[in-house]
Amino acid sequence: MGHHEKIPIMSERRYVFHGLFDMKQIHKFLKDFLTQSRHYDWTEKDYEEKNEGGERRIWTKVEAEQEYTDYYKVIIRYELLMEGKDVIVEENGKSYKLTKGKAKLTINAYIEPDFAGRRPVNSAFADFLERVYLEEMREKNVLYQLLEI
Repeated sequence: MGHHEKIPIMSERRYVFHGLFDMKQIHKFLKDFLTQSRHYDWTEKDYEEKNEGGERRIWTKVEAEQEYTDYYKVIIRYELLMEGKDVIVEENGKSYKLTKGKAKLTINAYIEPDFAGRRPVNSAFADFLERVYLEEMREKNVLYQLLEI
């Protein structure tokens, strides 16, 4: 195992929702979940919004990072595509502007070992210690506890 190989935590997952939703609220929820609840550094790599004649589309690409130890950083990448038509929904005497359409979320997550170049030596022994450490992390379910998605 080379010390700069990315280590997958989970394979790509896709979630699709059809129905009524609030585009800005979903976008804000995902950001707040990662930054406030999980304390990740959140960076929006790309963002595109279109609104033409009641048809709306938001696409964003995000990367969230968290240093787990001095040698390991967890990285979550996701793409969110939401598209549909604006509709007015009334509930309990209040009107809400929502989108009737589709939301698609694609998530990948991995660990980047030695992200800061702090590993003292690139040797077979260092690779062995890294494998032992990562196996211990897996046994304790630390990787999935970091995500809890």
